[in-house]
Amino acid sequence: MTRQSWSRLASRMLAYFGRYPETLLIIEFETLMVWAAVLLFEGSTDPASSVGDYAFLSLSLGMAFRIFRGIGVGKKRSIGV
Repeated sequence: MTRQSWSRLASRMLAYFGRYPETLLIIEFETLMVWAAVLLFEGSTDPASSVGDYAFLSLSLGMAFRIFRGIGVGKKRSIGV
């Protein structure tokens, strides 16, 4: 990929994350789950459980933000805004 295409990709990603900021929490969930899996593979069950708890919290917050934004958009459409 050329430098220009990387720049275009970065600007599209920033625009997407600006429009859907809850996506960052979903990506954080996926990253934390991979980390928890690695910890489990190494035999560290207590740290893996803690990381899994934070991952679930991240997923829950991301989904809650998405649902509440969806409800807000639906209300705006129903009143004609």
